[in-house]
Amino acid sequence: SGKTAAFLLPMLHYILENDIESHSYEDVAQPAGLILAPTRELAIQIYTEARKFSLGTVVKNACIYGGVGTNYQLRNMKERGCHIMAATPGKLLFLIGLGKISLKCLKFLVFDEADRMLDMGFIDDMEKLVANPDIPPKGERQTMMFSATFPEDVQRCALRFMDNYLFLVAGQVGAANKDVHQTIIEVAKHMKREKLVEYLRNFGDKEKVLVFVEMKRQADFVGSYISDNGFRSATLHGGRFQEQREEALSAFRSSQFKVLVATSVAARGLDIRGVGYVINYDLPKTAD
Repeated sequence: SGKTAAFLLPMLHYILENDIESHSYEDVAQPAGLILAPTRELAIQIYTEARKFSLGTVVKNACIYGGVGTNYQLRNMKERGCHIMAATPGKLLFLIGLGKISLKCLKFLVFDEADRMLDMGFIDDMEKLVANPDIPPKGERQTMMFSATFPEDVQRCALRFMDNYLFLVAGQVGAANKDVHQTIIEVAKHMKREKLVEYLRNFGDKEKVLVFVEMKRQADFVGSYISDNGFRSATLHGGRFQEQREEALSAFRSSQFKVLVATSVAARGLDIRGVGYVINYDLPKTAD
């Protein structure tokens, strides 16, 4: 859809046009652009896209998320500097608390998948961020919120975080994509695994299949079952180590594995080419 480019390109233009410092070899990182994402995988994807867009320029990008060594991330930021930062809320606030990241030079603040962030309980972290004493007032920074839905919680956040904001809609809010054919299959609970394997056989191996489950343990259980039935699959959920999560997503993107069994960690924002089928193994709890 070009959403990532919509917030990255203005940042890059501002940084290059105004010759903004990267603050390399300083003890405190001072990004000009900050993008908050609800999951590590989305933060990494945004960081990767930022590197592509800024290739051949002086713009330095950083990615901050949990599950990896803090010293390693801090060392990279100090040596390279940082103009644009993609981060998950918890790790970002932790490093701000340590005095390793300052928001005083911030000109662009982006909340990507804002409704998902609220669903995952990040509202307090979002509030702490915009209440940080170093952050410029909302009238002196550009704040953007991207959301697949626009519930009341997101509207209230927009009023508090943004200055006289403009509401833009692509398509119809909350409507299903007309290009996607959707089917509901009624099946007995004890027959779900067999029915899933039956559909995987009918699909063939030309296109990738993304299977969503509700629980972490269910992801491992279903992944093992379909692997035992001859389908190379990977699992992705919050209970796996960060390295395992990155390997699983990379293997699925590269078609090393044709099936990915995931929890809601992979439900929003990830750009994965060649996915022909999405299966909700467990009935989603909400329409969104």
